[in-house]
Amino acid sequence: MGARFGLDGNGRVFLLFTAVLWLVAGLQAALTMGSDPRMGRFRLLFLLAMAGNLLLIVGQDLASFYLGFSLMGLAAYGLVIHSGEPAALRAGRVYLAMTLVAELALFAALVLIVRHTGTLVPEPHQLASLSD
Repeated sequence: MGARFGLDGNGRVFLLFTAVLWLVAGLQAALTMGSDPRMGRFRLLFLLAMAGNLLLIVGQDLASFYLGFSLMGLAAYGLVIHSGEPAALRAGRVYLAMTLVAELALFAALVLIVRHTGTLVPEPHQLASLSD
């Protein structure tokens, strides 16, 4: 599909900051969850959410960015409802609704960008010339 990955100066800083946050969150989860019987599912969802987050940072084309955003959002839903408690399930419904609305808005914006620029890898000057 012609996926492109890379980092500029700001991207490197953002990737480093994000990786440190995921590391701290992973250590905190490992310390607090201990021998939870659902730890395998949690780890899978955690890694998928992290992979999606990192993919949207390094993705240099619109399709990779959207794939990372979607993967992160949907895997994080599983993390929200992981405990199975009624409050978590209620929060999960709200989270899922907001995530799906955000994905729809992002997808619409990316379609408009592709329609205007004619490419999945727009250059900065093409994005600057987008109309209101």
